[in-house]
Formats: sequence, C-alpha cells, structure tokens
Amino acid sequence: MLIIINSLKKSFKSTHHNAIVATLALVIANIFGCSKNNDVSVMEQRPLIANIQTDRTEACIGDDVLVTVIALEPDPRLEVYVDGALGNPRVVTVSSIGVQKVGVTVSLGPNVRDFSSVEFKGIDCGEQSTLDLSYRFSTDRADTVIFNASVNKIEPSEILYLWDFGEGTTITTTSGMVEKSYAMRDQNKAMTTFIASVTATIATGQSLQKRISVALKNLSFAASEDAIVVLPVEHERFATQQGNIFSSLVQMKNTLSSSVTFSNLVAMGRSCDGEQMPQVTLDLANSFASPPLKLLAGQVWSSQISLTQSNLGDNVCTARLILSGASESGQKVRAGFALDLKVPQLSSQVTDTQIISKIEAAREILGRKRVTIEELNRLEAEGLL
Repeated sequence: MLIIINSLKKSFKSTHHNAIVATLALVIANIFGCSKNNDVSVMEQRPLIANIQTDRTEACIGDDVLVTVIALEPDPRLEVYVDGALGNPRVVTVSSIGVQKVGVTVSLGPNVRDFSSVEFKGIDCGEQSTLDLSYRFSTDRADTVIFNASVNKIEPSEILYLWDFGEGTTITTTSGMVEKSYAMRDQNKAMTTFIASVTATIATGQSLQKRISVALKNLSFAASEDAIVVLPVEHERFATQQGNIFSSLVQMKNTLSSSVTFSNLVAMGRSCDGEQMPQVTLDLANSFASPPLKLLAGQVWSSQISLTQSNLGDNVCTARLILSGASESGQKVRAGFALDLKVPQLSSQVTDTQIISKIEAAREILGRKRVTIEELNRLEAEGLL
C-alpha cells in the first residue's frame, strides 16, 4: 500500500495536491481493510539535506573518500545513511574505475525522508600494497568495537599499528586486532559517528593508512518515557582475585538529562560448564568502594567493585551484575556488566585487552562463542594465539 501512496506523491508536488494524496491514502487504507486504529502512516519526502561534501574528488581503487552530509537545519533526531550504511561523516571505499555514485538518505523520525547522492572518481593507480580495516561489535560488551587491520601485497615483516579511535585517544600495537569501547560517549542525539583510523608502519619504513566510520545509535536518546533506560558501563572484564575476593574497576555514565538513583544490585551467575546458577541479591552499599547511589545528569562515575565467591556461589565462573533504579523524572533505569571470575592462566603475563583479543581469536579458530581455559592454553601452546 505504501508503494502506491509514494507513487502518488511523486506525481503531485503542491500542498493542494498533497491533500488529495492524503485523502486517497485513506481510501486505499479502507480498500485494504485498514482503519485509523491501525495507525496507517504515509511516508513524506521533505527537504532535509543542504549539501554533501567529499574530502577528495578522485582516489585510487581501494582508497577511501570521506562523505559529509550537511543538514538544512540541525536536529538531534536526524539519522543519516550514506551508501546504505548509518553514519555521518561516512568513509566510503573506492571500488571501481570511473565515476562512483553514492546514495544518501536522511531520516527524521519514522516517516520523513530526504534523498540525494554524491559522486567521485575512482582511478587505477597500478599494483600497490593496501591496508584493509574492518570492525565488528562485541557479542557480550555493549558499544564495544573490535577492529581488525591487515596489510596486503607485502612480504611478511614486523608491523607497528598506530590507532586513532576518533574521540581523542590513540594506542600503538604490534597486533592488527584491537578493542575499543565507545560506551562513555554523549547520547544527546539519535546517532554518533566516530572516524577511526589506523596507520601501519612496516619494518622497511613504508606506511599505509586506512579510515573507517563507526556509527552508533544512542538508545538513551531514543528511549520513550515508559521504556527502561540502560546506562552504558565500561569495566575490567577479568576480575582480580585476592583470596576469596574478586575485584574489578567499573565506570558508568548517566546519559539522561535528570539524575538517577540506584537501589538494587543482583548477580546472575553461570558455572564453568555454562549452567545457570540461582540469582543472588547483593548489598549495593557494601559491594562498591563508592556506591552509585545517585548520579547527576551527565555524570561519569567510577569505583571498584568487590565480590566474594561465597556470596555468588562456589561454582560460579561468570557473574552478570545488574543495577536497577529510577531517574528523577520517573524512568526505570538499569546498568549491567559481566565479570569473569576464573581468569585464564596463560603462560605469559598479558593485559586485559590482550586476553580479550586471545579469546576473540580462539572463538574464530574454534567457530563457537564459548571457549574453555584448557582450549586457550592448547591454542597458545600450538602457536595459534
């Protein structure tokens, strides 16, 4: 039905004609058995795009072009799709020789759209080394991105990777895989885009660079008044053990425009075999060095959490902690994070990020999500990690 209505709208441009289309829409709705109670809506095309800019007019095959969409009027509700992918600005890879046309769609709510396109030229620069950069979202850590960079058409050698995550932080690694959390970003608009980049320097001195857009929808901004808002959390996933006590540093941001008060903390554990353990209610005030009893609007809070094995259960290997409370305006609020209590005992000392990278690599090798400590040790002994 919407296809018919949209076809009618393309034929009629004036306000008077749009009124005719609205009437026809009701007639069509009745023909298809729809009523007002079915919330029939008509897609509206409205001017939202002022300009589309690119940082270059031509580039070699495999290189990238940064496309930036300028809105007629800034609106935090706008969502921008470039070449079918969410993000503004958006990095687009040049894929063919000649003119490459990229479509742009801007959305304002569920029913208002504007469409346009931009062009740039792909040129053949001959055989050359290239750097590929991709990412995927972590399956168990919200707003956490796992980047993967690889150099092609070059002899194997030691490579140094300089990462710029687009929000002010950089890191240098010898691995082409790195993890980054964007959980502490502001969520005062529908979407946030970061332009991440990596520079790979080969032992010969040659350097290659690649950019990529990381676009995230901001759920706190989009949450309705009756929805449960989930606040973002960053934490050290692998708890530090001292005797019977497991500790980890936790950071959380109140992305709402009003203060939040937490009143409850529960733990849901799993055994090392994956068996679900009974839910346990914990003492909120005594579980944190500085408990998050009240967070002001926009406040970033951090504290050490300390849990005893006896409180969680002797067989618990992984614990999911959930804080619950309410905002000053009455919205229900939650924040959750998982802790691995039985940290893999690898042969060499590694950082938290390196452990995560090893687990992610093991998951890809084994083709499944759950990896045991024994399998990690075996893969490491075989030189696969």
